[in-house]
Amino acid sequence: MTLKNVVDLTTLKNLSEEHLTIHKSYNDIPANSYLYGSEFPYGDFRGFQIVELSDIKWTGGKFTKQLARYQGGNPRFKDIKNSIREQGYKLSSPPLFLEEKSDGLYPITGHTRHQILVDMGVTKAIAAVWKMKDESSASLFAVKANPRPDPAGPMTIQDVEQELTRAYQNKWIPNVDDMNEQIQLISERMEELCENSFTKSAKDAAILRVYGTKDVNLNEVHSWTTKTQINNFLQRGNYINTNKVMYFVVAASTVSKALIRASELSAENPGVQIRVVCHTSVLDSGNLEYCYNDRVNIFREKWEGWLESIRTQFFRTTDMNKCKVTFADNIVLYGALPALEEHHDMDKIVKYNKSSRIMLPTYSFDEE
Repeated sequence: MTLKNVVDLTTLKNLSEEHLTIHKSYNDIPANSYLYGSEFPYGDFRGFQIVELSDIKWTGGKFTKQLARYQGGNPRFKDIKNSIREQGYKLSSPPLFLEEKSDGLYPITGHTRHQILVDMGVTKAIAAVWKMKDESSASLFAVKANPRPDPAGPMTIQDVEQELTRAYQNKWIPNVDDMNEQIQLISERMEELCENSFTKSAKDAAILRVYGTKDVNLNEVHSWTTKTQINNFLQRGNYINTNKVMYFVVAASTVSKALIRASELSAENPGVQIRVVCHTSVLDSGNLEYCYNDRVNIFREKWEGWLESIRTQFFRTTDMNKCKVTFADNIVLYGALPALEEHHDMDKIVKYNKSSRIMLPTYSFDEE
């Protein structure tokens, strides 16, 4: 028996007015006045709508977009995607949250679901639309709206730090010379954002990190959370698979799996050089440059460590005088996807240099 509040998006690619009616029955406006009614403090609710995903200004547009999550990343991306694919899209769950502006609709929340829906070939979805009081209100609401049930991911302390940094840069938090007063102003917005969501020590540490890195432009930091993002980057940079080379992109945290899969790809594609490229996912440090370098360097160190372990533990020689083993060039550790606009050419892979020794915190890559 098919549940009327669940849509199988593997077969149905557009949500309809009928789906919108079902959604409204689960999201009663009077019962949720803190979101959709007179109790909502950040603006006016315009209603639930069926919208074309292509009409939403996810990038570009006249106005700066709001990023609800740290570097746009969601720690539960894979879980949410699997839930939608395997259990269906739940009409009872919150829809995309959009802001109505003079030149169209902008996302407040929903970046993760948008990426998933586009990957699944969906073109129309349900959205709740607000006219916000101002950008500060939109930014606050974008972060506060995250700690919601399936199919969302939880608000993290990094989400809060990003919003506070943006608030300072946009003067939604006044800029004062006195350090104690400045920290107090940051703290007040912190409390409005997350209240009891985190411990006092976690919030205090976050406030100090925000104060110390308040001039970092987090909108210029890129994360890699979907295959679509990665494929678009490879195509844009002309990193195309041919009968001679193949690009294999992996998360920097998955060294052992990457090593095994690279060897499988090489066996499946004889004569083709497998170029392994890591990405740093969501950077979660106040020192973003150091964090990026650290992850990329650790990936290389662990990669080389695994190879050395395999060489010494799985193989032995019978005649040391006659035996010589060299690494083949059918699999190469090529580089990393760029992440920091200030330091990287965002259309080029950041290549590893040829040195076997990696020094931190300075760069150990050339950017040719």
